[in-house]
Amino acid sequence: MVTIGRAVMFNPWVLLCDKISRGLASVVICGIGFVLPRIKQASASVVLVGQDVGQAMKLADHFYCMLEGRVTLSAPPGDLRRAAIHDACFGAHA
Repeated sequence: MVTIGRAVMFNPWVLLCDKISRGLASVVICGIGFVLPRIKQASASVVLVGQDVGQAMKLADHFYCMLEGRVTLSAPPGDLRRAAIHDACFGAHA
C-alpha cells in the first residue's frame, strides 16, 4: 500500500502494477482491490499484470491473456467465459 501511495503522489496517467498480490496477506490484497478502482476513477489508467484471474476480472475494463509472448485473448471481462480464458492462457484443448 505504501508503494502504491508513493506512486500516486505524482499524479500518474498510468499506474503499472506487476504481480501486485504476490506474497501478500489476503487482507492486504483486499485493500488493494478496494483502492485500485478509486485510483482509476480519480485520474489514472491502471495496468494490472498478474496471474489472479478473479482479481483481474473484478478490476478490469478490458482483459488480455498472453501465451508465449503473444496476446491470445482480448475482450471486456463481461464477455468472457472461464473456458475461453483457460484456453487462451494454457493453449486450446486438443
